[in-house]
Amino acid sequence: MDWHGEIITLPKDQLPSHLQMNLQWQYHLAIDTTRLREELGYVEPIPEAEALRQTITWEQENLNATRPE
Repeated sequence: MDWHGEIITLPKDQLPSHLQMNLQWQYHLAIDTTRLREELGYVEPIPEAEALRQTITWEQENLNATRPE
């Protein structure tokens, strides 16, 4: 992506309203797709590298459409 930005950590009350999320981070989230894969034979429809390439391309082409106003 050739991104040269900077990540800045701020307290929630200093974030713009569109970046404030009311999530409960004290709970752990664990996900395992083993059962889905074993019982239903699920496999990704495209390889991971191709999926990432398509996602990055879409994000670059739709940057303005996804920004909050």
